[in-house]
Amino acid sequence: MRRGLFITTAMGLFILATLNLTVTSCSDDDDKKTETPTMGDPPLCPDDNHPHAIDLGLGVKFACCNVGANNPWDIGYYFAWGETGVKRHYDLLNYKYYDTSKKEYIDIGKVISGTDYDVAHVRWKGKWRMPTINDISSFHYLEMTKTKLNNVPGMKITGTNGNAIFIPCAGYYKDNEIIDNDRYFYFWTGESRGNTKITSAVEFNSIDKTCNYMDKAWGLTVRPVMN
Repeated sequence: MRRGLFITTAMGLFILATLNLTVTSCSDDDDKKTETPTMGDPPLCPDDNHPHAIDLGLGVKFACCNVGANNPWDIGYYFAWGETGVKRHYDLLNYKYYDTSKKEYIDIGKVISGTDYDVAHVRWKGKWRMPTINDISSFHYLEMTKTKLNNVPGMKITGTNGNAIFIPCAGYYKDNEIIDNDRYFYFWTGESRGNTKITSAVEFNSIDKTCNYMDKAWGLTVRPVMN
């Protein structure tokens, strides 16, 4: 891994309590187990009318696909944290919530899930929203399988009740370049540590847990949830 710092397993639960997004390796370096799920084997969605709300046994239901995606294997759109529009360039100069004259981030609140800054809530409406830290804090207990869906690399995440979602490895947008696509999946939560430059992330693999950091101005995908 070329970013971040190593944390011990004992510290893993502490880091999960301060997460702002989730990162998981989709590389075959750690685990050679792969499979190719379809709509019927294993069943991810009941039909093609996406998005579906999938119950993983975590108290909230996760969408079957990302914001901007038409299918579970589509990457969808990338968004800077708190923005609801799509761009082709992601940096501080065009980040809506950065004051270039003062050279500081604009405080839009610590929790934006369900607000007008929440792209899932704005675009999908209804009960859909960005997940909070608490919503994803149990992800590391679930079964994660490196796989491909429609030839797109990603992770199948199986809930405690046997239901599953697929998250494509979309990487993230920095400046005008997509980084780590086909290797890692990232998605924003609707919760921040405050008016700071960076948000924390965790990578799960079979060996260790690694704490990484992402800038709010960079573009990440969004996987909505609902209660």
